Amino acid sequence: MITPIEDHVAQALSRLFGYQADYTNLRGMISILAEPVQEIEYVLYSILTDTTLDVAAGANLDLWGALLGEARNGLEDDEYRRYILARAATRNSKGTPDEILNIIKVIAESPQDIRIFEFPAEAKLEFAHSATMTTDQKRRVTLQTKQALPAGVNASIVQSPLNYFGFAGNPNARGFGVGRFGGRIDNDY
Repeated sequence: MITPIEDHVAQALSRLFGYQADYTNLRGMISILAEPVQEIEYVLYSILTDTTLDVAAGANLDLWGALLGEARNGLEDDEYRRYILARAATRNSKGTPDEILNIIKVIAESPQDIRIFEFPAEAKLEFAHSATMTTDQKRRVTLQTKQALPAGVNASIVQSPLNYFGFAGNPNARGFGVGRFGGRIDNDY
């Protein structure tokens, strides 16, 4: 964390040579020149601390969204910040499984039990989520995941409830009569 310098005037005056310390006019001129530097310090520190993505709000957050090409569409600041972070991860992605998982985690608000099955030029992404995702979340997961994949690689994205159906070999899956089926969320996008 950067801490602002609170005493530019005092620091400037302390740099005078011993015999110059008694020159009233010189001290006055240095004080006059150093005071604007202090104001600039406060303004720059404010810009630095109030506009980072972690703390940006309102119009500052909209600027981040415009920079990364992520529209607000009436979202609250916290949710919009999450989508901006996912967009940044998408743009910086090399398409590795860990990066794809991170994008899904950010957009879908920390789903549980994410799995990727890799095939030649195809990936199947499955994740269990405690709540039903909104249409907007499904669209964002689909579009950003597919944008993050390497060229020529396709993906099918499946969202399942937490008590999803599965077979032996997956300790989190439920069997016949208990497990519920998931569904693809990428068909419409």
